Amino acid sequence: MGKKLASVGNWAEGSPQHNFLSMNDKCDLKPRREKDWRPVQFMLSRIVMSRFFSPNIGFHGRLARGVIGALCLIAGIIMADFELWICLVLVALGLFGIFEAVRGWCLARACGIRTKL
Repeated sequence: MGKKLASVGNWAEGSPQHNFLSMNDKCDLKPRREKDWRPVQFMLSRIVMSRFFSPNIGFHGRLARGVIGALCLIAGIIMADFELWICLVLVALGLFGIFEAVRGWCLARACGIRTKL
């Protein structure tokens, strides 16, 4: 069965802070209720995602991504008469490049890859 961990502080028995985690016979820590983790997950995801999607390129990088995105978009529209799958790939890349330019955000830089622009 589950064993209760010693609580820290003087919280009342049955409060959300008291016995937040339980320990089973295998010494695995788990939340008492699934919804106990939701506020922590939400807070961490907001912090991590806000830092991940923060603007990380300057004017020249935005300009380069915008031009490349527009060229891919135009090439994708032209290729629609020949091959549909190439058209879809080029249009998707073009739209993503334009999104990066408008947002001022680069996926490669957000993942830690150093780029020149």
